[in-house]
Amino acid sequence: MIEEKSLQSMVDELRGLNKHSTVAILDCILTGLRISSISSVADLVLQQN
Repeated sequence: MIEEKSLQSMVDELRGLNKHSTVAILDCILTGLRISSISSVADLVLQQN
């Protein structure tokens, strides 16, 4: 019974976090795109030198 209650509370927490996690995932993707674009620009600059 204790395990079932804890699992249910975890599921409830995940459902509550779902709205926020979508924003967090988008933020991570945007940050990753920024990092990759910055590194690609750095590669271009290094290649020109």
